[in-house]
Amino acid sequence: MGFFGNIVSGIRARIDNYAMAGTWPQVMPPSLDDIMPGKGQQRLAEIVRDEGEEALAYLTYDWTHRRKVEMTEYAREYGMRAMRRKYNARALNPPSRAVALSLARILAVGLITAGILISRYSYQWLAMMLLVMGLQSIVEGWIFLGNDILARVFSFFRASTKPAIWRDATALGKLYLEGNVDSAELAFTLSLARGIKGRCMWDSHDAMTLGTSTGQLRGTGVIASPNLGVPLRMTFSDLATGTLLTGGTGSGKTQAINSMVAQLMSADENGPSLIVMDPKRSAMLDVYALLKSMPPEIRNSYALHVIGPEPWQSGWNPIDPLVSTPEQASATLFDLIRSEGGGQGDGEYWSAMVVELVFAASTILDIAGLHRDLGAVYRYLTDTEQMDKVNNVALLRAPGTGQGELLARVLDQVRVNLVEAPEKTRGNIISSVSSWIGRFALPGYANWSHTASMDEVYQKKSIWVVDIPDVLGKPGRLLRYFFFRQVYDLALSRLAKRGNDRHIIMVCDEVQESTNAESFKKSALSREAKLCVIAATQSISQLLKVWGGKESTDTILANFRTKVLLSTDDPETRNRMKLIVSEGELPEHSYGTSTSKTVGMGTGGGGGALGGAMMGNVTGLMGMVSVNMSKSWTTSKNVQLKRAPLRDELFDALGPQMAVSVINWSGARRKSIIELDQLFINKDKDMLGTLERDYTAARQAVAEAAEEIQEAEVVNE
Repeated sequence: MGFFGNIVSGIRARIDNYAMAGTWPQVMPPSLDDIMPGKGQQRLAEIVRDEGEEALAYLTYDWTHRRKVEMTEYAREYGMRAMRRKYNARALNPPSRAVALSLARILAVGLITAGILISRYSYQWLAMMLLVMGLQSIVEGWIFLGNDILARVFSFFRASTKPAIWRDATALGKLYLEGNVDSAELAFTLSLARGIKGRCMWDSHDAMTLGTSTGQLRGTGVIASPNLGVPLRMTFSDLATGTLLTGGTGSGKTQAINSMVAQLMSADENGPSLIVMDPKRSAMLDVYALLKSMPPEIRNSYALHVIGPEPWQSGWNPIDPLVSTPEQASATLFDLIRSEGGGQGDGEYWSAMVVELVFAASTILDIAGLHRDLGAVYRYLTDTEQMDKVNNVALLRAPGTGQGELLARVLDQVRVNLVEAPEKTRGNIISSVSSWIGRFALPGYANWSHTASMDEVYQKKSIWVVDIPDVLGKPGRLLRYFFFRQVYDLALSRLAKRGNDRHIIMVCDEVQESTNAESFKKSALSREAKLCVIAATQSISQLLKVWGGKESTDTILANFRTKVLLSTDDPETRNRMKLIVSEGELPEHSYGTSTSKTVGMGTGGGGGALGGAMMGNVTGLMGMVSVNMSKSWTTSKNVQLKRAPLRDELFDALGPQMAVSVINWSGARRKSIIELDQLFINKDKDMLGTLERDYTAARQAVAEAAEEIQEAEVVNE
């Protein structure tokens, strides 16, 4: 039985394989192992837990769709291969000797069968003989050719099913495009399914939770909106696509930023570095209060830098040679001057001269091996004696560094554009230089020449609080602008380097005070550079003034894939959000039904009928009057998909913790009204004094440790 059982099983397996080529295999219900095997299991389970059955349905859609496409390609390729083998099969070209032996055996079996049958039956022997010979031919073919006879039959079947496969594929497309599945729902379904898998593969954990969905937009029919109670968790890949928060005074914007910063702090030694910029002093105190409230394993894992003009704060050099080249420093300065209106009309010439001279002075200081900062550049350009000293040092050092040709060129720029320029021209140039960088040569601006270096922002896990207030005026704006640009330059410098995957989170409140239209020209690379920018402002109208008008602002805003609108009265902000978020494609069904009934009466039968009626003949009267009745019903149905904008009442109803949002969720846009996670920090009256004491002590400890290390190195030498 085992031998014959194996034969039967083999035959069944062959038949199943042949049938596979011409029919659609049954798609088994997918499991989590099928959808995301390996390392994404736990991550997927968390996402499905948050999203509920909706997320699993999305994954099933995507999995089933992909499997059907794969089966279509497999069946088509299988049929083409079978067709190519059709004329090379052994069944069509058997050896002559084998064919002769098979025919002899078939004829012998037929004669023996006929003889036996003739001895017992007289008439039906011929039909029986042919039947036995047919059976014998099948046996002969099976013995000699194996299963190639069946292969020949099914190869024709497979070849003939190719058009049917294409018909199935067409039907599949109609199912998705014209069937019960709405095309927009399908597109979002597949996009979200790919996003879920991307989150499993790219990010091992969430960076933070932005808020919780209220389900209001989902209830009105917006497809890309999560249900009630779904937490909107964002990964570092999501944050790297840019986040913009807009909200008026008292809307809860600062509390939402505090919640983000608190969640982004971690004990992981490879965790992100945080940069918080705010022209108001409140952000500095909030971050310090958050850091002090953290457990020791988190608090002690960060190096804290407070950048500001106060003597106890850390200084910072905006044109630090470790961070920016002379080309980068001069280009940043020119972009700021141009955005402030200094690069138009007659001022364009003087601005260009300032930039060229700053580049030349920075290059000469670098070649001379001298400290380079804005104050040193200003003194070089305005003090003839200082210029001569620096030039002499540079001329002595240049031959040993191989920079003689570069030095000659920049010295010629300084000579032509400044030293030998006409007195009036030279005066205008010096005036322009003084206007932009003159203050940095004053003693009160000494903090912008030394101490903290931005070079460690990604090398060490650190927190940077940029406390450069508005009261500094133009120099303060220049410093904030330089800082913002340097973060981008540092992040992008890692693209060509390996081994440093630390994310940089830059939170910039009142972003219009630290940026202009040129600040985001490299933002398309921020995701690859692992730079996550969270920008906040009170209204889009403020951005329009600073970012160069509507066209430029639209281009920049497009790079912020996540937009969160808190309560605001600014009409420009509301109108832009209405264009992004809508009530969705809501089907409007209109039905029309009409019913008509007609009754007609007439006379007939002439006077005889009338006379008969008068004589009591009722049938005559009925013959005279004829009644015609007709009814008709007309029913029409019309379905329209209309996209209506959000109503102003919806914005007016937003509370201090509510926001309308469009969130980039691993490539899928999630539109929702959310309740933001907020953290209100109650700062005591002496918080600033506490920060000054603690930060001064910490700086002294670091300086003492550095001195001890230096002394030990000297002793060892």
